[in-house]
Amino acid sequence: MDAKRIPGLRQDPDTGEYRIDVVLAGEPMQLATGTTDFKSAAQALEKVRQHLRERAALAGESNITWNELALEHLKRIELRGNRTIEDTRAKLRWLEPHLGHMLVRDIDESVIREVLERRRLEPRKLYTKKAGVRLIPRKQPLRPTTLNRWWALIHAMLRFALGRGYISRMPSWDGHVPEPRGKARVVRWLRPEEAERLLKALPLHAHPVVSFALATGLRKANVLGLCWDQVDLERHLVHISAADAKGKKNLGLPLSEKAVQILRGQLGRHERAVFTYRGRPVRDLDSKAWKTALKRAKIDPRFRNHDLRHTWASWHLQAGTPLEVLRQLGGWSTLDMVMTYAHLSTSHLAQFADNSRRPDQPGEGTMVWPNAEVHATGQVSQRVGVGRRGPARKAKTVAMKSASSDLGRIVDRVIGRSRRQSGVVEQAVRRARQV
Repeated sequence: MDAKRIPGLRQDPDTGEYRIDVVLAGEPMQLATGTTDFKSAAQALEKVRQHLRERAALAGESNITWNELALEHLKRIELRGNRTIEDTRAKLRWLEPHLGHMLVRDIDESVIREVLERRRLEPRKLYTKKAGVRLIPRKQPLRPTTLNRWWALIHAMLRFALGRGYISRMPSWDGHVPEPRGKARVVRWLRPEEAERLLKALPLHAHPVVSFALATGLRKANVLGLCWDQVDLERHLVHISAADAKGKKNLGLPLSEKAVQILRGQLGRHERAVFTYRGRPVRDLDSKAWKTALKRAKIDPRFRNHDLRHTWASWHLQAGTPLEVLRQLGGWSTLDMVMTYAHLSTSHLAQFADNSRRPDQPGEGTMVWPNAEVHATGQVSQRVGVGRRGPARKAKTVAMKSASSDLGRIVDRVIGRSRRQSGVVEQAVRRARQV
């Protein structure tokens, strides 16, 4: 057995001597084994853990293992209806060979560090029909955001164990990895001509799937999992149940003529699934064929299938669809995600574009400045500003005629003076009315 397979046991690269990582009284420590033999070091590690287990038994801690805790944790989140349960199951399957045999009370800071580091550097797995599973070295380690999700799961499991009384204390180490700040989110979308090139480069069976995603903006799981019982061709509607929607709310999506035309072209191919390939439902598009099509169409190789949804939203906004309407069409619970695309449409701002012009521009007629009163003589009384402290001073009333060439300079001068005035609002209003 390799030392890397035993959490808590490491070999000094200089002396070759094995050391044991433990936590005593809440502090991480290293114990020297005094040997360079792996078997002897493993036996020493087991003796140390046995001693710690005896101490924990005296403290009233349980002998529950990680696997037993994982089963209880899964039952709990299943009852709560956690929508990320499949992702949790996948993470627990990966953690099983590393932590499954260990008692929960033996999982300390050093064990968690080693497991997360192993996950960070683990090669990617590539599944092929001919070669089976292939391990491909990572060009870059896992991002801090991904590692923090793994740490959050381990931390949640240990908190659950603490609440059940299986352990008496939580590991004192905070495994949260600092995430880089200030990096803007990149939203990739296609122009119509790029979308046409992509469709031409894709296999024929992928055309309806991609075209439907561009026409509806549905997420990949909802498009590939679409069934005929969710489609109402007469009313031009698609129904997404709360169980299948990311926001866990029922979604009714009106279909465009293009989308209806695509669906009618799929009639009779399968009794249940809408999109099929060789008589079977299409399962995925992010495959080798997808990457090849991106290369042929001269599109960014980082363009994902989910970016078709971004493209749909971008096209909507450029066509003038209001942000709130787009939010409802896309099934977003808030406007935060919709605002990601807001820079692509300025129609809701165009009416305010001229508001910054100077009021002394010719041909605009009478301009009434804010906080001003118009009198029967056609003059405007400008009320000066308000100061917070100091004695009241004489209010200034400026008579301004419409379209005056000196209006801008007069207003600028009044505003500049008003900033130096103290609180004289009441006097200014009273005197302005007497003019």
